[in-house]
Amino acid sequence: MIWAKQNSKILIYQIILFGSLLLFLLKAIQYAFLGSYSTLLTSIIIIAIFYLIRKKKNRLNSSIKIWAILIIAWSLIRIFFGILIHFVEPLTENHLQENLGFLGMCISIFFLFGGFFLLNKKNRNNWLRQRV
Repeated sequence: MIWAKQNSKILIYQIILFGSLLLFLLKAIQYAFLGSYSTLLTSIIIIAIFYLIRKKKNRLNSSIKIWAILIIAWSLIRIFFGILIHFVEPLTENHLQENLGFLGMCISIFFLFGGFFLLNKKNRNNWLRQRV
């Protein structure tokens, strides 16, 4: 039973890690279609870094920790601006409504919890132990 619970946490960790990278890449592709290529370039660099260091446990550990902190910071900033804009001035532009409205807040909260899950040293070490 403990082994099954351990494996399910490792699977959840892997889903959150790869899911966050994939969602970031998909968002970057959306922005690339709108003419902003910097996000796409950044996401490709981040994914390339993870790919290149996938066999180096210490570097992968540090990279996941930095990625988790960036996700947490990004989520907190989105939540802050979402709350600020909600109370200061109502959102009229569709892009802002989509990113900072109710659905955007739900996504930010989901990423916030995911970032804390990735940052958790016990979860990260268990995943790294099995992965590398």
